[in-house]
Amino acid sequence: MKEEAAPKKDKSDRKAKVKALRAQKLAEKKKEIELKKVAVSAESADESVFDQTDDDDLIERALGNGSDAKDSREKALERLQSRIESLRSGRMGKKTAQEYEEQKRLKRSMKKMKRKENKEKGKLEAAKKRAADSSSNGGSGEPKSKKAKKENTDSAKPVATTENGDLVFSKFDFVIKEGQKKVGLKEKRDKFQGKDYKRLLEKAEKRKERIESVREKNPEKAERIEDNIRWSNAMSRAEGVKVKDDIGLLKKSLKRKEKMKEQKKKKWSHREKQVKADEEKKQQKRETNLQKRRDTVKKAKMNKLRKKGRIA
Repeated sequence: MKEEAAPKKDKSDRKAKVKALRAQKLAEKKKEIELKKVAVSAESADESVFDQTDDDDLIERALGNGSDAKDSREKALERLQSRIESLRSGRMGKKTAQEYEEQKRLKRSMKKMKRKENKEKGKLEAAKKRAADSSSNGGSGEPKSKKAKKENTDSAKPVATTENGDLVFSKFDFVIKEGQKKVGLKEKRDKFQGKDYKRLLEKAEKRKERIESVREKNPEKAERIEDNIRWSNAMSRAEGVKVKDDIGLLKKSLKRKEKMKEQKKKKWSHREKQVKADEEKKQQKRETNLQKRRDTVKKAKMNKLRKKGRIA
């Protein structure tokens, strides 16, 4: 029984070895087929000068079977790998990728230098043109077209003057129109117009005090001042201007104004009180209505509870 079991074991070991060798050969063949596909695609894309028949021979030698073909197969695989690398590096023609990038960089720098040169050339030409124009204009330093334009604008501008013939240098010079005069401090002081009765009354009283002080020293001069005041008032009234220099009337007007002011103040305070009272009244009414509603709701709930017999 032991002798029969030994040959069976040797047979199973041989079968396992054969299977392992077949699997190894199959894996090697798959790898080599993939390498072949890569080589063919690289060759067709870059239009290589190598002949297809040579590659096929090389691949056949790489895929050869038997113990004699092992060395040649390894060498063929190495050659095939080196050819694929050479094809990949030769995709940009005879130059390498680094040389191609260097050439591109040089081209860019050349273009940049050319642009700079053209720009400087244009600037020099413009400067020469300006110099020629200035020399032709007699050293004025401005081109003809600009000078002519300036002359036209200067001639078109009107010269502003006052009534007396004085030149106006400022853009906002206040020119006195006809019928208007510059009001001095004295005229401003003796002007009795407007509705500020308090100020007018103070002015009238001060003027009266001044006249009285002058009368004590020189009565004739005081009379002349009063005559002048009367004449100026008469002229103003003739022009339709109201002169408010009567102290008695000013006091009455001021009193009336103060009274009106007080009345308005009272009316305003009364209005404020009325508004406040109305607001309070509305608020009270609102509160009573809300309380009434609360009471009705509460009453309805109590009636429901009584009907259900929950409360007595």
